[in-house]
Amino acid sequence: MKRFSAQYLIDGDGTLLKRPVVTTDNDGTIISVADTGGSLSEMASLTFCNGIIVPGFVNSHCHLELSHFRGKIERGTGLMRFIKSIRALRNNPASSGGGREAAVRHDAAMASEGVVACADISNGTDSFNVKAESGIEYITMTEVFGPDPQEASVIFAEAVKTASLAEEAGMRSYLTPHSLYTLSRQLLDTIKDYRNSREGGVTSLHFLESDQEREMMQLADDGRYRGSHLSGVMNHITGRGNLILVHNTFAGRDEIRALNSFRSDIYWCICPLSNLYISDTLPPVELMMSEGCSILVGSDSLASNDRLSILDELKCLQERFPWLKLTDTIPWATLNGAKALAVDSRYGTFKPGKRPGLLAIEGADLGELRLTGRSRVRRLI
Repeated sequence: MKRFSAQYLIDGDGTLLKRPVVTTDNDGTIISVADTGGSLSEMASLTFCNGIIVPGFVNSHCHLELSHFRGKIERGTGLMRFIKSIRALRNNPASSGGGREAAVRHDAAMASEGVVACADISNGTDSFNVKAESGIEYITMTEVFGPDPQEASVIFAEAVKTASLAEEAGMRSYLTPHSLYTLSRQLLDTIKDYRNSREGGVTSLHFLESDQEREMMQLADDGRYRGSHLSGVMNHITGRGNLILVHNTFAGRDEIRALNSFRSDIYWCICPLSNLYISDTLPPVELMMSEGCSILVGSDSLASNDRLSILDELKCLQERFPWLKLTDTIPWATLNGAKALAVDSRYGTFKPGKRPGLLAIEGADLGELRLTGRSRVRRLI
């Protein structure tokens, strides 16, 4: 049995406690959280941290397989040029070396910085062995591209095969479209029918990451889906299981409100450092909060980020939106992500019986409960 305390605890539901005592089994299973009201008494075998205790982080959007592309794409090019650069790197044999080594290294870095679960995008099998052997619980989103209707059946069959290989490696895996503008209507509907025939699960969809998407989708004449984002989600994405919309950089009030009304199992993932890297733009956080969005946090890939660090994403959000509180953002990085990935029975809060991980954020401004440039995260369990 172990006991931990800190100046503050922020739980995944936003609960704030002063100098509580968290008691766990040796394997990290939560036994109890005692609210001392700030009056902590001396006790044997208590580890005290001069910081803030939080549950383990959930990275709700990552591309571990792109870790070897770190620093290879210019900043600020915009989404369309960024996608072209990714394709060029994938097709260049000289750029393919070191993929496994980079994935191993950055998986370990994520784990050491407190990530306990991760929704990871895979276009192939390169990262599967790394993820299967990791201490992080990966939920693999097997991503599908394909604008040509004539190739839909072949692309779909290959994606199903890739997803089955992820499952054989011991991971949950879900077939998911990359975005509305990179698939034909036929391929979107084939994925929807397939997912409708299976129980539950999670769908991840890159959504309004660029201000060019609306025009592109309205004018598409090359086989890609043509129509609005609302129609695309409402009519061509499975209604089974949870839906994670990723980036949302240019999502408007009408779109947010309509989709929140359309389904209750929708989550809005933001990746602020990636958005700044690609387009120097941030999602409308205040609007999303005012519309009651269930917000998540992701790191995206090292092709558009310097580190796969959820703490860095939270620092960025606080710097760019100074009115945000840690009691707002910690739930985005913990319980909301766990709910979206259907792993909240294990992660997200310090509820007895869970094994959520136990992190200490050190170097924070404890008077204002804010992160600082010196803030770092340390795993206690």
